[in-house]
Amino acid sequence: MRKFLFALDIGGTYLKACLCDTNATPIDSSFDKEPVNSDGELKSIKEAYGRLISRMNKKAEDMGGFIAAVAADIPGPFDFNAGVSRMEHKYTSLYGVPLRPWFREILGNIPVYFIHDSSAFISGASTSHPDVKNAAGVMIGTGLGFAVMKDGKVLENEKGGPARSIYTAPYRNKTAEDYISGRAVVNRYNELSDKKCDNAKEIGDMAEAGTDSTAYKIYSDLGVFIAEVIAPILKEYGTEALYLGGQISKSFPLFEKTLREGLKDVSTIKIIEQAKDLDLAHLKGVANWAKTHHPEVLSKPYPMKLGAVLKDIVWGGEALAKEYNKGEGKIAEAWELTVHPEGINKIENGELCGKLLSDYLGTDKDFPIMIKLIDANDRLSIQVHPAKTEMWVVLDAKPDAKLVYGLKGKFSESEFRSALKNGKCEELLNFVPVKKGDVFFIPQGLVHAIGAGILIAEIQENSNVTYRVYDYGRLQNGKPRELHVDEAMKTIRDFSDSEIESIRYEMGKEDENTLADCSLFCTKRFKVENEYKLKTYDTFVCLICAAGAGTVNGEKMIKGDSYFLPKGLENVTLKGNMDLILAKPN
Repeated sequence: MRKFLFALDIGGTYLKACLCDTNATPIDSSFDKEPVNSDGELKSIKEAYGRLISRMNKKAEDMGGFIAAVAADIPGPFDFNAGVSRMEHKYTSLYGVPLRPWFREILGNIPVYFIHDSSAFISGASTSHPDVKNAAGVMIGTGLGFAVMKDGKVLENEKGGPARSIYTAPYRNKTAEDYISGRAVVNRYNELSDKKCDNAKEIGDMAEAGTDSTAYKIYSDLGVFIAEVIAPILKEYGTEALYLGGQISKSFPLFEKTLREGLKDVSTIKIIEQAKDLDLAHLKGVANWAKTHHPEVLSKPYPMKLGAVLKDIVWGGEALAKEYNKGEGKIAEAWELTVHPEGINKIENGELCGKLLSDYLGTDKDFPIMIKLIDANDRLSIQVHPAKTEMWVVLDAKPDAKLVYGLKGKFSESEFRSALKNGKCEELLNFVPVKKGDVFFIPQGLVHAIGAGILIAEIQENSNVTYRVYDYGRLQNGKPRELHVDEAMKTIRDFSDSEIESIRYEMGKEDENTLADCSLFCTKRFKVENEYKLKTYDTFVCLICAAGAGTVNGEKMIKGDSYFLPKGLENVTLKGNMDLILAKPN
């Protein structure tokens, strides 16, 4: 399948987009735009986004591929890392709203990058003179944007915005944006003219036609204002090229003369021009930015071997180290697939070797699932999860091993609290004998605990929040471990077997290899004997080798190894003799 980058320019009047190939080159036939009212209500703005995102997704599918990442430019103030708008001058209904979920609702859990529109503009405009490495861009639309490129690199601050910003710079007792912007054009015209006009383009049309001397003066003055504001910065950075963008730049001939005159003392300047392909400059810019900052998202997908994140907990054993090649000594948990604040996998093979999985994904947030290998040398605490569904595949168990799977019956909160207080909690618990190969599905709210002598693979929602109800009076560092009884009482639910099964196979049961297919994840288990062709999935897949040895597209795989298969990876061939667990998000 072909891999595309979805480039998006978020303007105040239109959302403009195109697909780019793996060289970050825009595909002309994919260009699209959607009207949007930056002063509109949140619902209407989100619907406009949704229509465009859906169309771009359909374009990618029609070209035999999929969207691997999104790179979008947007004006500031904006939290570019969190993907949250902080604008108060426009798009006010978006203030504080996370935008990444809008894309992932339609495209799945793919990287979504945001960059400042000024940075995108200079990155795209500079492609017209690739040999010029020191450049600046001035964007004049509703507001004023500015960005600097030094030695071929767009300069950004620690928050992802332009390193040099001029819109709030003090100028003539006001700010630069009060003199250099579409808003400023309208305000000055209404101050100086007997006529009234609230449209900067119409004022520009009158100036160009020569029918209004006030309109002509206002646009001519723009060149003076721009030069006075930016000349010191251009001298500081040795700028060789200045590119003009934004709707007002379409009237560049009206202020070109005064701008050149104002910058005549900047000796390094060789080029002053309106950006070529104005509508595409931003899209080229976000594509170039993505290629430069995150080349991994445009790289050819391949099976990625993941390094486990190891956790030492009081009840852990030595089986993960001895039998599953997970370090040394006592290890309680090996996080085989994790993009979580408490641990992220490192890629151990191929061109991305040494990078974090989150580097490839383009985010360390909103990852849907987590997979662990858990070695319970001692019994775990009686616990419940407030917002996490999980399942266990028993990889090994001692002859008399058992675990807690729900309660024996229905009990009131007061009965449960009384049992805890009097040390009789275990009398209320449903203890189940365990053998190798058993599978347990645990919806959120079900009381549970792994017993001593059990080694499992756990597939779960990406959460590590646990309410500990009872811990057998154990001490850690000389103190009892913290309990969360009050929180747990609000979470514990009673489930019938049929209710659990309906949740477990909510999405159906494709075949006998399917261990669970709920709304959150799908888990399968199958054997490879000699050779096995894996189907292509529309999401990423994680493979864990529970036993045996073999290869994944020629990459060695042994017991305990985990491989991440990116979305759309085709022609995956498994060879050898292996017992594999496959998990993917739904």
